[in-house]
Amino acid sequence: MSTNWKIKLSLYINYFVFAILLNSVGIVIAKSINVYGVDEKAASILEAFKDLPIAIVSFFIASFLPRLGYKRAMLIALAIVFVGCLGMRFGNSFWSAKMMFLSVGVSFALIKLSVYSLVGVVTDGPRQHSALMSSVEGFLW
Repeated sequence: MSTNWKIKLSLYINYFVFAILLNSVGIVIAKSINVYGVDEKAASILEAFKDLPIAIVSFFIASFLPRLGYKRAMLIALAIVFVGCLGMRFGNSFWSAKMMFLSVGVSFALIKLSVYSLVGVVTDGPRQHSALMSSVEGFLW
């Protein structure tokens, strides 16, 4: 077994958590229409609350991530999404759904950058790098 199996497992688990959260936006849009009484156009804004933070945070944080540390970035991302989940649970409103997906987008950007960076650290050679990257990406989609 690889010496880095614990790190690889954490990469898979982190990506798996976000696969669930990122792919739940469709059902949350449908539930928002039914439960919160928002129209389809207003509910569709949740996609933007998820996608735009990924692009913005990825752009601005990429150069600072090595100084912050990959482990710390992943822990911060998990803490942000934890707060977002609590807000959704106790807020129970369309506004809290927006904040939830904002937190998911920000957190996923941190996780994605950390995972992509760590794959190069925990693999030996291009073949292993490619194999791990493919399997981690396969978890998300």
